[in-house]
Amino acid sequence: MAHCSKNLEGVGNTYWCLLGDGELAEGSIWEACNFASYYQLSNLIAIVDVNRFGQVGPTMFGHDIS
Repeated sequence: MAHCSKNLEGVGNTYWCLLGDGELAEGSIWEACNFASYYQLSNLIAIVDVNRFGQVGPTMFGHDIS
């Protein structure tokens, strides 16, 4: 949606995406980040909730986001 919206004239939408730290361990999230970077999607904003919790327990990185 962000990619299509960026290329349509007169459409100034901003897209927000809420991500959990458990999701950030998945490869598909990083593929999406690479896509957004390649197409310079300045209308896409990611909010990351780093709370150390995954679906079934603590995430492998905990609170270490570096």
